[in-house]
Amino acid sequence: MTHFDEKTIDLFVLNPLLLDEQTRSGLQRHLQECIGCRTLANFLQSYYADLERASKRHQPPSAHQEEVLRSLIPHARVIRLFPYRPRLTAALANGHEFVVLAAKSHGKELSSRFETVATLASDEERMLLRVVHDTLTDVFRAYLHADDPSRLNGALVSFESISLNLVLDEKGQKEFTLPEKDRPRDWSLVGTLVRTALGILTIQTSSLRPNGSTTVSVPGISPPVEVTVSYDSEVLNVSVTGQEGKPECSTALIEAGPENGTLVALKEGKATLPIPNLPDALIIRLYP
Repeated sequence: MTHFDEKTIDLFVLNPLLLDEQTRSGLQRHLQECIGCRTLANFLQSYYADLERASKRHQPPSAHQEEVLRSLIPHARVIRLFPYRPRLTAALANGHEFVVLAAKSHGKELSSRFETVATLASDEERMLLRVVHDTLTDVFRAYLHADDPSRLNGALVSFESISLNLVLDEKGQKEFTLPEKDRPRDWSLVGTLVRTALGILTIQTSSLRPNGSTTVSVPGISPPVEVTVSYDSEVLNVSVTGQEGKPECSTALIEAGPENGTLVALKEGKATLPIPNLPDALIIRLYP
């Protein structure tokens, strides 16, 4: 039996019309036959249903109100998450919509296939992270939820004590694997930081060969920031400069391949990274 990947099932649960007719009809037939994929689809349906019910419990601010609130109380760019313990009360905690999700924390779902290994949150930033383990495929998935969905795309989640860094997609999700020996016994003790992206740029490396350099402006950052990249003796050099004083970037994630990338500290705006084989393109994400 050929199974469908989790991304396809996720799209089917969100909106079947996102898939072409052949894939959609094939998946519908497969879910009737395969208990494993059907269990995953049911889990995702439950997850998104919880989100939808919770979001209806408060009236979101208007666009104008949101703009005013952001100018008065800007979101933090670096958020430390702590273990979330559901309150033993029927009322929502501070009106935060993620309490519904937290109530499903720490333990296996009824199917015994999906285990929530961590639920971490920041009350002040109204942000919640769940880490779910698929015991059948031995794959983990991170789900980040925040009031402002623009904070999700490109967010960097760092599990400090196990040196694991995840860059999330536009839905605040990331699938990952973790060797058995590196899995923490207690995820609440690993120390978890979320950094929201300041900017992202893609650099074509043809201008860096041989021993060349290029300078580009980072879109979306104010005051303006420029990044200069050079490559010499299999070492990548990155320099971040601001036109009005020092830029607020102190961390960069450099992706030179299909993996999660390498997190480097920008000391006085500069960092170096050995890259023996330079790919055709580099992705550089800047974080506070």
